[in-house]
Amino acid sequence: LLLACRDKIFQTILHSQLIITPGTAAFNAWVETPIPVYTKFYFFDMINPSDLFHSHEKPILEERGPYTFREVEKKVNLVWHDDGTVSYKRVKFWYFERDKSVGPLTDVVTTINVPVVGSAEFVRGDFFLEWGISDMLSTIQATIFVKRTVGELLFEGYADTIMEIADSLNEDEDDFDFDEEEQEKVKMDKFGWFYQRNGTNWSDGDLVMHTGKEDISLLGQIV
Repeated sequence: LLLACRDKIFQTILHSQLIITPGTAAFNAWVETPIPVYTKFYFFDMINPSDLFHSHEKPILEERGPYTFREVEKKVNLVWHDDGTVSYKRVKFWYFERDKSVGPLTDVVTTINVPVVGSAEFVRGDFFLEWGISDMLSTIQATIFVKRTVGELLFEGYADTIMEIADSLNEDEDDFDFDEEEQEKVKMDKFGWFYQRNGTNWSDGDLVMHTGKEDISLLGQIV
């Protein structure tokens, strides 16, 4: 009987600290990254972009990296619900770690111009759209490859005519949106793999998670 009682007390204490609620050890570890998390980025630098088109040579690629960032994640806008769930947003911060990286963020890489290639792929199979995109790309003298810094390719973003056109079209659509609940607008006038994501909470949207309060087996599950 004593052993059963001790086991029950132990399980109660354990569950009380595992539940995601203010004041518990689990909450403190969940609400903000407790240990350093590092993300390493690698790029393939195109050495012979002109030969690829003019001489039909095989591409020569050189791996560049790692470019290491320390990642910190915080949960914000917490709303607790009676059904044992919590809704929130995630804010992520990336801090460049020069001593763990192969070079500075000013290193230059020649790589695929994603907005150009992406727009061409998007309209593939539709004759009229293909013709329209082809004409537009010719007009703005778009190129398949770009030479940009690592910082621009990751978080800073680089100016691109296609992105500017798409962003202006989105703004025009917003002028006709009469929804009373105004959505968070994120300006995407540049291209970067993580452009406008450092220190912001829009990219993951609204999340709802089980706290374990009603059922410990559901702890951490996203609804």
